[in-house]
Amino acid sequence: MSSRSAGSMNYSKLSGRAGSLMAHHQIWQGTDHLLVVKEVGCVEEYKRFYFNDIQAFIVVRSANYLVWAILLPLISACIFALGMNAGDGRPFVNGLGIVLLIFWLVHLVRGLTCKCWIQTGINKEQLMMIKRVRAARKFWSRIQPELVAVQGEFSLDDMEREGTFVENVVPEPPPVFQGDSEPGAALS
Repeated sequence: MSSRSAGSMNYSKLSGRAGSLMAHHQIWQGTDHLLVVKEVGCVEEYKRFYFNDIQAFIVVRSANYLVWAILLPLISACIFALGMNAGDGRPFVNGLGIVLLIFWLVHLVRGLTCKCWIQTGINKEQLMMIKRVRAARKFWSRIQPELVAVQGEFSLDDMEREGTFVENVVPEPPPVFQGDSEPGAALS
């Protein structure tokens, strides 16, 4: 675990640097908040989420795991098939197929993929640096004690007593067209 000091505030690093070609994301833990850092080129953007303001940590599994678990070996098999007729380029083509199989194995070992958000009363921010279920569990195990220390522990019974727990709400179906009038005509 690495740490950084900014002024009088000490931060602990909760995630590695993750991102794309254009932007990198990290999340740090302060004494009373989380700090999400987004870096685009030479510009850094900071967002603070105070523990007493966090309402939810949302984790949704994504289909990326299954898609890549199927596509990588299929692409690799196609490359090996092309390698059969590659002649002098056969070692290169087969090497490319082996590299794809290694990526596939690493993908399988890293585990299920997900998308994560932190929700406050006014904001819902996607945590781009948390892309695997294992990382989301690790993140939750790190921040959950801090959230309980600040907000207290809630149970479903407490939520029902306060009226904040809503159980399986099904919205009303849209009105059904009735009568012999034309669609779009006002019903009387």
